Amino acid sequence: SRDIVLVDDELEDCRWFSRHDVRGALAAPEGAGFATPSHISIAYHLLAHWAGQGSGA
Repeated sequence: SRDIVLVDDELEDCRWFSRHDVRGALAAPEGAGFATPSHISIAYHLLAHWAGQGSGA
């Protein structure tokens, strides 16, 4: 399902992004596009690895 259900105010905002969108955000200077995790975080490296795979799904 592509529907996102926010429950109990756990998240302020939640959206889906394509690999293409994530690649652009990772390549953009800080403050451009949507915020990505810090380059030293595990979350950043997981996101970068995922974004580097596939054709844009």
